[in-house]
Amino acid sequence: MAAFASLPVICFAYQTHEIVLPVYSCLSKPRAKNFIKSTFFSLVILIIIYMLGGTYGYLTFGDNVRADIIQMYDARDPVVATGIIALIIKMISTYVPIMFCALDGLYAEWMRLTTEQYIKGERCRRIIATTFWNLLVLILAIVTPNITIAIETLGSLAACNVFVFPGICMISLASRHLNGYYYKIQNERRLLKELEGTRKWSIIWYLLRSYGLFIILFGCGMFILVCIQVGIDITSTIEEILEKRRHFNQLESHTNVTGLLQTESICL
Repeated sequence: MAAFASLPVICFAYQTHEIVLPVYSCLSKPRAKNFIKSTFFSLVILIIIYMLGGTYGYLTFGDNVRADIIQMYDARDPVVATGIIALIIKMISTYVPIMFCALDGLYAEWMRLTTEQYIKGERCRRIIATTFWNLLVLILAIVTPNITIAIETLGSLAACNVFVFPGICMISLASRHLNGYYYKIQNERRLLKELEGTRKWSIIWYLLRSYGLFIILFGCGMFILVCIQVGIDITSTIEEILEKRRHFNQLESHTNVTGLLQTESICL
Protein backbone atom coordinates (compact mmCIF):
# COMPACT_ATOMS: atom_id res chain seq x y z
CA MET A 1 0.00 0.00 0.00
CA ALA A 2 2.79 2.43 0.94
CA ALA A 3 4.76 1.65 -2.22
CA PHE A 4 1.63 2.02 -4.34
CA ALA A 5 0.75 5.32 -2.68
CA SER A 6 4.25 6.71 -3.31
CA LEU A 7 3.79 6.52 -7.09
CA PRO A 8 1.84 9.83 -7.32
CA VAL A 9 4.88 11.64 -5.92
CA ILE A 10 6.82 10.28 -8.91
CA CYS A 11 3.94 11.09 -11.27
CA PHE A 12 3.97 14.67 -9.99
CA ALA A 13 7.32 15.16 -11.73
CA TYR A 14 5.68 14.41 -15.08
CA GLN A 15 3.00 17.05 -14.53
CA THR A 16 5.22 19.70 -16.11
CA HIS A 17 5.51 17.91 -19.46
CA GLU A 18 2.51 19.90 -20.69
CA ILE A 19 4.58 23.09 -20.83
CA VAL A 20 7.21 21.58 -23.13
CA LEU A 21 5.72 23.01 -26.33
CA PRO A 22 5.25 26.60 -25.01
CA VAL A 23 8.82 26.59 -23.67
CA TYR A 24 10.17 25.20 -26.93
CA SER A 25 8.37 27.87 -28.96
CA CYS A 26 9.78 30.62 -26.70
CA LEU A 27 13.41 29.67 -27.33
CA SER A 28 15.44 32.21 -29.30
CA LYS A 29 16.47 29.36 -31.61
CA PRO A 30 13.75 26.69 -31.34
CA ARG A 31 15.67 23.55 -32.13
CA ALA A 32 15.62 20.14 -30.50
CA LYS A 33 19.34 20.36 -29.72
CA ASN A 34 18.98 23.68 -27.88
CA PHE A 35 15.92 22.43 -26.02
CA ILE A 36 17.77 19.30 -24.85
CA LYS A 37 20.67 21.44 -23.62
CA SER A 38 18.41 23.79 -21.65
CA THR A 39 16.51 20.86 -20.16
CA PHE A 40 19.73 19.08 -19.16
CA PHE A 41 21.25 22.13 -17.45
CA SER A 42 17.96 22.87 -15.68
CA LEU A 43 17.80 19.33 -14.31
CA VAL A 44 21.42 19.49 -13.14
CA ILE A 45 20.81 22.76 -11.30
CA LEU A 46 17.62 21.40 -9.71
CA ILE A 47 19.33 18.21 -8.56
CA ILE A 48 22.14 20.19 -6.93
CA ILE A 49 19.74 22.59 -5.19
CA TYR A 50 17.46 19.84 -3.88
CA MET A 51 20.39 17.71 -2.71
CA LEU A 52 21.87 20.66 -0.84
CA GLY A 53 18.49 21.49 0.73
CA GLY A 54 17.92 17.91 1.86
CA THR A 55 21.48 17.53 3.14
CA TYR A 56 21.39 20.72 5.23
CA GLY A 57 17.94 19.81 6.52
CA TYR A 58 19.08 16.42 7.82
CA LEU A 59 22.36 17.79 9.16
CA THR A 60 20.49 20.50 11.08
CA PHE A 61 17.44 18.61 12.38
CA GLY A 62 18.32 14.93 11.99
CA ASP A 63 15.40 12.50 12.11
CA ASN A 64 13.05 15.28 13.25
CA VAL A 65 13.14 16.98 9.86
CA ARG A 66 9.69 17.68 8.40
CA ALA A 67 8.41 17.29 4.86
CA ASP A 68 8.62 21.08 4.44
CA ILE A 69 12.09 22.06 5.67
CA ILE A 70 11.35 25.79 5.44
CA GLN A 71 8.83 25.54 8.29
CA MET A 72 11.61 24.48 10.66
CA TYR A 73 13.67 27.64 10.15
CA ASP A 74 12.99 31.03 11.71
CA ALA A 75 11.27 33.23 9.11
CA ARG A 76 12.60 36.34 10.91
CA ASP A 77 16.12 35.42 9.85
CA PRO A 78 17.05 37.58 6.80
CA VAL A 79 18.65 34.60 5.04
CA VAL A 80 15.55 32.44 5.52
CA ALA A 81 13.28 35.33 4.48
CA THR A 82 15.32 35.73 1.29
CA GLY A 83 14.87 32.03 0.55
CA ILE A 84 11.12 32.25 1.11
CA ILE A 85 10.85 35.25 -1.22
CA ALA A 86 12.86 33.39 -3.88
CA LEU A 87 10.55 30.38 -3.48
CA ILE A 88 7.48 32.59 -3.93
CA ILE A 89 8.95 34.14 -7.09
CA LYS A 90 9.73 30.66 -8.41
CA MET A 91 6.19 29.42 -7.77
CA ILE A 92 4.59 32.47 -9.40
CA SER A 93 6.82 32.24 -12.47
CA THR A 94 6.65 28.46 -13.01
CA TYR A 95 3.37 26.92 -11.87
CA VAL A 96 1.04 29.45 -13.48
CA PRO A 97 2.36 28.98 -17.07
CA ILE A 98 1.67 25.24 -16.71
CA MET A 99 -2.03 26.06 -16.63
CA PHE A 100 -1.98 28.06 -19.89
CA CYS A 101 -2.38 24.94 -22.03
CA ALA A 102 -5.49 23.82 -20.16
CA LEU A 103 -6.95 27.31 -19.80
CA ASP A 104 -6.60 28.27 -23.45
CA GLY A 105 -7.65 24.92 -24.87
CA LEU A 106 -10.63 24.28 -22.60
CA TYR A 107 -11.95 27.83 -22.75
CA ALA A 108 -11.77 28.03 -26.54
CA GLU A 109 -13.39 24.61 -26.92
CA TRP A 110 -16.11 25.29 -24.35
CA MET A 111 -17.06 28.73 -25.66
CA ARG A 112 -16.65 27.67 -29.32
CA LEU A 113 -14.58 30.74 -30.15
CA THR A 114 -13.45 31.59 -33.63
CA THR A 115 -9.81 32.41 -34.29
CA GLU A 116 -10.52 36.16 -34.34
CA GLN A 117 -12.49 36.04 -31.08
CA TYR A 118 -9.80 33.93 -29.45
CA ILE A 119 -7.00 36.36 -30.32
CA LYS A 120 -9.04 39.46 -29.49
CA GLY A 121 -9.81 38.55 -25.86
CA GLU A 122 -6.62 36.65 -25.10
CA ARG A 123 -4.95 39.29 -22.87
CA CYS A 124 -8.00 39.96 -20.70
CA ARG A 125 -8.77 36.25 -20.43
CA ARG A 126 -5.27 35.36 -19.29
CA ILE A 127 -5.20 38.12 -16.66
CA ILE A 128 -8.49 36.91 -15.19
CA ALA A 129 -7.50 33.24 -15.31
CA THR A 130 -4.05 33.84 -13.80
CA THR A 131 -5.51 35.95 -10.99
CA PHE A 132 -8.08 33.25 -10.26
CA TRP A 133 -5.46 30.50 -10.17
CA ASN A 134 -3.18 32.51 -7.87
CA LEU A 135 -5.99 33.25 -5.42
CA LEU A 136 -7.12 29.62 -5.45
CA VAL A 137 -3.57 28.36 -4.84
CA LEU A 138 -3.11 30.90 -2.02
CA ILE A 139 -6.30 29.72 -0.29
CA LEU A 140 -5.29 26.07 -0.65
CA ALA A 141 -1.81 26.84 0.69
CA ILE A 142 -3.33 28.50 3.76
CA VAL A 143 -5.78 25.72 4.62
CA THR A 144 -3.53 22.74 3.74
CA PRO A 145 -1.78 21.58 6.93
CA ASN A 146 1.04 19.68 5.19
CA ILE A 147 2.77 20.08 1.85
CA THR A 148 2.94 16.28 1.50
CA ILE A 149 -0.85 16.21 1.23
CA ALA A 150 -0.73 18.73 -1.62
CA ILE A 151 1.97 16.77 -3.46
CA GLU A 152 0.04 13.50 -3.08
CA THR A 153 -3.17 15.12 -4.33
CA LEU A 154 -1.48 16.70 -7.35
CA GLY A 155 0.35 13.45 -8.00
CA SER A 156 -2.90 11.51 -8.04
CA LEU A 157 -4.28 13.98 -10.58
CA ALA A 158 -1.05 13.70 -12.57
CA ALA A 159 -1.65 9.95 -12.70
CA CYS A 160 -4.51 10.71 -15.06
CA ASN A 161 -2.07 12.36 -17.46
CA VAL A 162 0.45 9.55 -17.10
CA PHE A 163 -1.88 6.53 -17.24
CA VAL A 164 -5.56 7.25 -17.87
CA PHE A 165 -5.46 9.68 -20.80
CA PRO A 166 -2.69 7.84 -22.74
CA GLY A 167 -4.62 4.61 -22.18
CA ILE A 168 -7.76 6.16 -23.67
CA CYS A 169 -5.77 7.37 -26.69
CA MET A 170 -4.21 3.93 -27.15
CA ILE A 171 -7.59 2.18 -27.04
CA SER A 172 -9.01 4.68 -29.53
CA LEU A 173 -6.03 4.29 -31.86
CA ALA A 174 -6.13 0.48 -31.72
CA SER A 175 -9.88 0.43 -32.30
CA ARG A 176 -9.54 2.68 -35.35
CA HIS A 177 -6.88 0.47 -36.87
CA LEU A 178 -8.90 -2.67 -36.18
CA ASN A 179 -11.99 -1.14 -37.77
CA GLY A 180 -10.05 0.13 -40.80
CA TYR A 181 -10.97 3.72 -39.96
CA TYR A 182 -7.99 5.34 -41.68
CA TYR A 183 -8.67 3.37 -44.84
CA LYS A 184 -12.42 3.75 -44.99
CA ILE A 185 -12.39 7.52 -44.60
CA GLN A 186 -10.31 7.79 -47.79
CA ASN A 187 -12.80 5.59 -49.66
CA GLU A 188 -10.22 3.93 -51.88
CA ARG A 189 -10.63 0.31 -52.89
CA ARG A 190 -6.90 -0.25 -53.17
CA LEU A 191 -6.37 0.69 -49.56
CA LEU A 192 -9.30 -1.45 -48.50
CA LYS A 193 -7.66 -4.43 -50.19
CA GLU A 194 -4.39 -3.65 -48.46
CA LEU A 195 -6.28 -3.69 -45.18
CA GLU A 196 -7.19 -7.34 -45.77
CA GLY A 197 -3.49 -8.14 -45.98
CA THR A 198 -2.80 -6.53 -42.62
CA ARG A 199 -5.24 -8.69 -40.66
CA LYS A 200 -2.32 -10.70 -39.32
CA TRP A 201 -1.35 -7.64 -37.27
CA SER A 202 -4.75 -7.49 -35.62
CA ILE A 203 -3.51 -9.47 -32.61
CA ILE A 204 -0.95 -6.73 -31.95
CA TRP A 205 -3.66 -4.08 -31.93
CA TYR A 206 -5.77 -6.25 -29.62
CA LEU A 207 -2.83 -6.50 -27.23
CA LEU A 208 -2.29 -2.73 -27.38
CA ARG A 209 -5.95 -2.15 -26.65
CA SER A 210 -5.73 -4.53 -23.68
CA TYR A 211 -2.65 -2.70 -22.45
CA GLY A 212 -4.48 0.61 -22.75
CA LEU A 213 -7.34 -0.78 -20.65
CA PHE A 214 -4.84 -2.04 -18.07
CA ILE A 215 -3.10 1.30 -17.57
CA ILE A 216 -6.48 3.05 -17.37
CA LEU A 217 -7.56 0.73 -14.56
CA PHE A 218 -4.15 1.10 -12.92
CA GLY A 219 -4.36 4.89 -12.98
CA CYS A 220 -7.93 4.90 -11.65
CA GLY A 221 -6.98 2.50 -8.85
CA MET A 222 -3.99 4.61 -7.90
CA PHE A 223 -6.12 7.75 -7.91
CA ILE A 224 -8.69 6.17 -5.56
CA LEU A 225 -6.11 4.73 -3.17
CA VAL A 226 -4.18 7.99 -2.97
CA CYS A 227 -7.38 9.94 -2.31
CA ILE A 228 -8.07 7.57 0.59
CA GLN A 229 -4.50 8.03 1.83
CA VAL A 230 -4.83 11.81 1.61
CA GLY A 231 -8.03 11.63 3.67
CA ILE A 232 -6.22 9.55 6.30
CA ASP A 233 -3.29 12.01 6.36
CA ILE A 234 -5.62 14.99 6.76
CA THR A 235 -7.51 13.27 9.60
CA SER A 236 -4.31 12.32 11.42
CA THR A 237 -2.89 15.82 10.99
CA ILE A 238 -6.05 17.42 12.37
CA GLU A 239 -6.04 15.01 15.33
CA GLU A 240 -2.40 15.85 16.00
CA ILE A 241 -3.16 19.59 15.96
CA LEU A 242 -6.14 19.12 18.30
CA GLU A 243 -4.04 16.98 20.65
CA LYS A 244 -1.35 19.65 20.82
CA ARG A 245 -4.01 22.28 21.47
CA ARG A 246 -5.52 20.22 24.32
CA HIS A 247 -2.07 19.68 25.80
CA PHE A 248 -1.37 23.41 25.58
CA ASN A 249 -4.69 24.26 27.25
CA GLN A 250 -4.03 21.78 30.05
CA LEU A 251 -0.56 23.20 30.56
CA GLU A 252 -1.94 26.74 30.59
CA SER A 253 -4.65 25.77 33.10
CA HIS A 254 -2.07 24.09 35.32
CA THR A 255 0.12 27.19 35.14
CA ASN A 256 -2.81 29.45 36.07
CA VAL A 257 -3.78 27.25 39.01
CA THR A 258 -0.19 27.13 40.23
CA GLY A 259 0.10 30.91 39.98
CA LEU A 260 -3.19 31.37 41.84
CA LEU A 261 -2.08 29.07 44.67
CA GLN A 262 1.22 30.89 44.96
CA THR A 263 -0.60 34.23 45.13
CA GLU A 264 -2.93 32.95 47.87
CA SER A 265 -0.01 31.57 49.87
CA ILE A 266 1.76 34.93 49.68
CA CYS A 267 -1.37 36.75 50.83
CA LEU A 268 -1.74 34.38 53.77
